[in-house]
Amino acid sequence: MPTGPRRPEQLDDHLAGADVELGEDLLDAIDAIVPPGVDPHSGNFCIEPTPAVTDRRLRRR
Repeated sequence: MPTGPRRPEQLDDHLAGADVELGEDLLDAIDAIVPPGVDPHSGNFCIEPTPAVTDRRLRRR
């Protein structure tokens, strides 16, 4: 299944958010819902859990 915008208007919306930076509180809330590297559908790791995924400091640079 293809992902991404299908129309120019959708691309414009995507590009408008390119410079948005999420705060630590929001990133922590997202991580609490779906931990990094975990497939939200199965609950299993979908990639090898390396420090770049599991160490919060490395993910947020």
